[in-house]
Amino acid sequence: MKKNTLFTTLLIGALCFMGIISCKPDYETDFEVKELLVDYHDRGIISFPVNGGEKEIPVKTNLPVEKWNARSNAEWCRVEKNADKVTVSATTNNLYMTRTAKISIAYGHQEYTIEVSQSGNTGVPSITIEGKTEGTVINVTDKGGVVSVTASSEMNIDYVTPDFENTWIKLIKIEQGSGNEQIITLQIDTSFSDQERTATVTVQSSEYVNQKASFSIAQDPKVWVQIPLTSDMLSANATQENDGHGLPGLVDGVKNTFYHTLWSKVSPGGKPHFVQMNLNEPVQYLRIAYSSRHNGDGGGDVTRAGIWVSESGKDVDSEWFKAATVTFPLPSGRAVTVQSDQVAVFDTPCQYIRFVPEARRNKDPLDASNTSNGWWNMGELYLYTFSE
Repeated sequence: MKKNTLFTTLLIGALCFMGIISCKPDYETDFEVKELLVDYHDRGIISFPVNGGEKEIPVKTNLPVEKWNARSNAEWCRVEKNADKVTVSATTNNLYMTRTAKISIAYGHQEYTIEVSQSGNTGVPSITIEGKTEGTVINVTDKGGVVSVTASSEMNIDYVTPDFENTWIKLIKIEQGSGNEQIITLQIDTSFSDQERTATVTVQSSEYVNQKASFSIAQDPKVWVQIPLTSDMLSANATQENDGHGLPGLVDGVKNTFYHTLWSKVSPGGKPHFVQMNLNEPVQYLRIAYSSRHNGDGGGDVTRAGIWVSESGKDVDSEWFKAATVTFPLPSGRAVTVQSDQVAVFDTPCQYIRFVPEARRNKDPLDASNTSNGWWNMGELYLYTFSE
């Protein structure tokens, strides 16, 4: 067997030598390397003047033009590729700032990134609001709503900011109008203030932040009307006898009378001391004010109260729910009137209302389960509302 194997090997070798069996590969291998080259001298930053221009970047490659890519990441910076070059061009820069872009020349993992910059307009841009740089006043009713203001500028306006904490003004959108006009649309909240409120709005562009214009929003005050109160419209759960003048002292218009709640014993059921008002007509918006009592140390001055409402007005706890919390600044002296900082807004108009103090000058919170911690007092009570 060993002789046969040796013989076979010698025979094949001889045939290959004689050309009877060819041992040469039956295919041709293409070892040409595909390459894309951009000389380092041509990879520096490309700088264009404000009016634009074009720049050619030589490319060395043995690839068909459709096999490699040339791209820009900015619309204003355009690229066009040919067999041996990439042409970079820029349009006129109307911005008042230098703009930048990057272009990429690539094939597979080979990539060259080149930075491009273009100078901005060197003139001084302008911004006007309704034809003025300042002094424009936009008048708005107390109901607020959507208002539109026209700004004119060669720049793109992208900053519209009300001054300090005027959160009642909100920017909705800025959109292009005709020519250089840009329309600024704002949302103005309803005003519950009995005083006119104003705010300054500043308009700028990130293209040239040193240039700005401003305008003012002036919103009409809300006209509040006092609700007439008489003693027969009032009831209470914890009136102190022989201290003050009872419920009539709250609505008699006399500075030297006052109302005082229980301090001699715990209120029925240990419930908070309240005054209930059965109004002649239902209201949806309510603002409360009071006058401090004319004498004493002011310890009973109310600083916070809950506003409770009911559809029936019955003395049944389950038929009352808290609709709002209002706070009051501390009176600066005796027989001084202060107004609630908040407006109670009801889902539907309400006729039966309870005023339930929760804190006073010397006690926060009030605790009606304790005779010394649940009381409060005041000289006069005032209610105000308005109609839409």
